[in-house]
Amino acid sequence: MAATKKAKRRPKKNSQNKPLSNETLSCGFRLMPEWTHLKNGSDTKKKAGRYHGSFFADVPAYGRSQWVIIGEIDVDFGFCTTQEMSEREVVEACVNYLNLPPPRKKYAKREPKPPYGKLELYKYYVKESDDITKKTRVQVLLLTDQRKNKNFWREGVCR
Repeated sequence: MAATKKAKRRPKKNSQNKPLSNETLSCGFRLMPEWTHLKNGSDTKKKAGRYHGSFFADVPAYGRSQWVIIGEIDVDFGFCTTQEMSEREVVEACVNYLNLPPPRKKYAKREPKPPYGKLELYKYYVKESDDITKKTRVQVLLLTDQRKNKNFWREGVCR
């Protein structure tokens, strides 16, 4: 009896990498060491954030297709007061900016993927403001679709 091969399917081209709204605000993650309670040395490796180890019951498909990341971003709220944006809209605009894929290289065939996966805002906490840079530190809990990413410490927990 001859075995038949299954036809391979091409992945559908959909707009998963595009932001939810057109509003974007340039920002970036604050780099953090793996263990924040230890004294920081200049030789310690730093990454953009870490996977959260707690169980989030109100997140659908937590531990199967979505994982929570904790990180800090620097936001310029002074720039946003002229545009009449609320705090939440500003943080969502930053998350949309982080969801943008990098520009395609000159002779590349494939579209690049976002470096952090597809991020969605779960919760945020506004911390302190820096007088020198005029930026505010915002601690964010983000949902991602990648269980393991080289830009974050640890690995997402399967439930």
